[in-house]
Amino acid sequence: SVASSSWVPLNYSVKPRFVFQDSVSKTPWACCDFSGDGEYVVGGSNLQQPGDHYELNLWNTSTGALIDQLSGPSGISVEATSWHPTRSFIAVSTSDGLVDIWGP
Repeated sequence: SVASSSWVPLNYSVKPRFVFQDSVSKTPWACCDFSGDGEYVVGGSNLQQPGDHYELNLWNTSTGALIDQLSGPSGISVEATSWHPTRSFIAVSTSDGLVDIWGP
């Protein structure tokens, strides 16, 4: 149990440093992950239109700038993303039971 003297209530409001959004489709995010060095964040969303596919958006966490947008195969949804801790690879688990690996 936590000693009562160590509990410090938060009496202030914490606001996000950045709010990332797909500014075109405004599709809700299904998942996200940080790069191993924390310099980037990836967000995965599933488009709800004819020829549905998933999209990955990559942002710089220092500036909030959108770095890249990647489109997955038609008819496939993203379930989860995981960024490799030291390399520039992103693993994406998908609705067809596969894992797509994105990278240079």
